[in-house]
Amino acid sequence: RRHETSMYHLGAVKAMTTPQKDIGELLSKKHHDDKQLNGRMLMNIMQNLQFCDRQGIPIRGHTDTESNFIQLLKLRRNDQQDIIDWLDKKAEKYTSLEVQNELLKLMSTKLLRDVAERIKQALFFSVMVDECVDSSNKEQLVLCFRYVDTEIVSHEDFVGLYECPNITANTIVSAIEDVLLRLSLNLSQCRGQCYYGRSNMAGSKNGVKQQILRKEPLALFIHCYGHVLSLSVADTIKNISLLRYNMDTVFEISKLLQYSPKRMCLFRDVKAEVSPDAIGFRILCPDGQCIMKPFVVLLITIAP
Repeated sequence: RRHETSMYHLGAVKAMTTPQKDIGELLSKKHHDDKQLNGRMLMNIMQNLQFCDRQGIPIRGHTDTESNFIQLLKLRRNDQQDIIDWLDKKAEKYTSLEVQNELLKLMSTKLLRDVAERIKQALFFSVMVDECVDSSNKEQLVLCFRYVDTEIVSHEDFVGLYECPNITANTIVSAIEDVLLRLSLNLSQCRGQCYYGRSNMAGSKNGVKQQILRKEPLALFIHCYGHVLSLSVADTIKNISLLRYNMDTVFEISKLLQYSPKRMCLFRDVKAEVSPDAIGFRILCPDGQCIMKPFVVLLITIAP
């Protein structure tokens, strides 16, 4: 105790707790200036990456010098003259592909941690899962969390796409548990699960729904309302021949126009003359009756 109150101990504690400057800054002003410049340039690089990522702008181009990322940095030279000199350096520019990927990974990790923290504050959550095949023919699992914050406002946060080797129930359950583990969330706080109605998801014996219910009985299953609506409309249309033929005709007309530039040009001219404020269209899925209404209304409007 006498040592704790001694002048030497108190002086040592003060020296350890007082922020100290880097020894390089004390010995060299150039080292201090370089450190300040490096920090400022790194912030510019991170802001550029954040902007491109937020707006969905491709970061890389055919060459590194012609990429959107580098060109955006050069565009900012009017505000900071040091950027051009920085890009002319041969090394340690923080602009390599590896550094870009690492910075993007840090940003995404920060976002996921913020989402996880909000979910923890809400105490309870629901899991929403769907799967789809991307353009490279790979199975992607889409996972979202729904929760209600302290202000009684509901949120639905997308947390990522996860590549799966298959879409069996065991694989999907393992992916869900892995995401919960990475976000430090407990399955015991899950109060709902929302999927479509296929057997691998909603099966009463070994589906994802049932496997989750075995581990957490309070995680009630809700069949996706959008999927239920689509199935209901599709079943209704199949039982009414007039609607069925009408939807098939609309689908064939959409293909007829979309695959011919000449017919599409004529269609745009007629649309501009008869109904200029109407929306355009795309190739329509014959099972997507719920999203075909705008195009059906447009065809009725411009039909002779």
